[in-house]
Amino acid sequence: MEETGKEKRYSRDPEANQIKKRDRRRKKGSLTVEASLVVPLCVMILAFLLSLTFYVYLRCWYTQAGCEVSVQGSGYGVLEGRTGQEKAEKKWKTKRSESGFSGKGISGEITGNQKEVWVKITGKVPVWGRPHLEFETKIGQKIIRPVIFVRKVIAFRT
Repeated sequence: MEETGKEKRYSRDPEANQIKKRDRRRKKGSLTVEASLVVPLCVMILAFLLSLTFYVYLRCWYTQAGCEVSVQGSGYGVLEGRTGQEKAEKKWKTKRSESGFSGKGISGEITGNQKEVWVKITGKVPVWGRPHLEFETKIGQKIIRPVIFVRKVIAFRT
């Protein structure tokens, strides 16, 4: 077989032509075997990366929710005449219900006293149906007394 450009010339020998055809069939079959091994592996890797992305998203969302709960409890709780812990617990119930996630394995513990509010959120994120990835976030915030703080700022400026 002589090759010139894109044209293929077959030799006049019929046995040589048969061998060349058989080689082409083998190459087509080898591609199928390689693809049957590589494609499922790529799909599994993509599924794992998608699960990992979901885990990171949930962890970030609950960290942000914990920060918001602690700030709400420390500031607005005082303004409404409640303790910071009561306001933070009320806000946690609201944030958890608006999250849109199943909430299985997610728990929030809110503690506090007259000086600070602590929010601890723990959870397990399922990967392929099993809760493998766990997270825990702890956020603390000192109680903000807005009236006293504003008076101090005004006194400092003058």
